[in-house]
This record gives sequence, structure tokens and C-alpha cells, in this order.
Amino acid sequence: MNTAPNSSWPPPCAIWYIKLLGSFEIVSNSNEPVRFRSRTSALVLAYLSIHKSRESANEELQELFWPESDGDRQAQNLRRAIADLRKVLEDGLPLGSVIATRKGYVSLNSDRVATDFQRFQDLIKSSGDCDLTFLHVFPYSPRNGTPAARMPQVNGPEIRNRAT
Repeated sequence: MNTAPNSSWPPPCAIWYIKLLGSFEIVSNSNEPVRFRSRTSALVLAYLSIHKSRESANEELQELFWPESDGDRQAQNLRRAIADLRKVLEDGLPLGSVIATRKGYVSLNSDRVATDFQRFQDLIKSSGDCDLTFLHVFPYSPRNGTPAARMPQVNGPEIRNRAT
């Protein structure tokens, strides 16, 4: 029984995959990681990714990311962060393809961006349809010849520690 809301992940139309769980990383659909000019630009993207189902007010973002600055400086910093995001995420694409802006609001085009956070939320929602009564976390043991066996291995005490 396939409980995933969409068995194709990330969605084929997504050109960016944002990893929010674990180490923060932005990867293109060609599997190339990207970097931004400033850490704050990446944090703005992370925030928009978590809230990608809605528009975020400019004032909300300005107060969240630049609380010590005055209003004009906050607005300038947000414009700079959005320009930085667009330079990377919309390179070769029409303006607004990934980062949508309208007077006073910013959002991500959810068709162009996929996140592990959203995938996790979708899986949690779909698990309610499975009549699960108990879930258990257990240590994974790779079998010879599988991709997991070629990954860096974790020692026994660390496996036990993680599983408790």
C-alpha cells in the first residue's frame, strides 16, 4: 500500500529542493547545491519555505530578520535579500518564477520549490489513513550489495544511542 500523497518526489515541476530537516541545503533539480551572498538571504528562503503555502508580509519579514534596524533599512535589507535569492533561484527564468512578490508581500512558487519539511508533513497527514496503532524506530542494518552498505557506517554504540 503506497501511503505517499505523491510517489514522485520531489515533484517533477520543482526546480529547487530545499532541505530544512537536518543540515540546511538548497539543491537544484540537477543536484547542484547553491550558495547565497549572505546567510540572511538563505534564512529568508528557509522561512519562506516553511511557510510556502501562504504569502509573508514584508513587515513581518523585516521585523523578524532585522529587528534592530529602522524601517527604511529593514526594507532595503529585504529588497537586497530577495534580489540575492532571485539572482540564484531565477537565473535564466522569468522574474517571479520562483520568488513571487506583490505590494507588501513575498511568497515562493510552490510548484517550483519542494522541501523535505513539506514532504514530512504530507507523510504525517497520510499516515492517518493507514490505521496505524503503533510506530517503532529501530536501528538500520545495511545489507551487502545495497547502496546503504556503501555509505559511511556508524559504530554500534552510536547506533544504540541514536535509537534510544
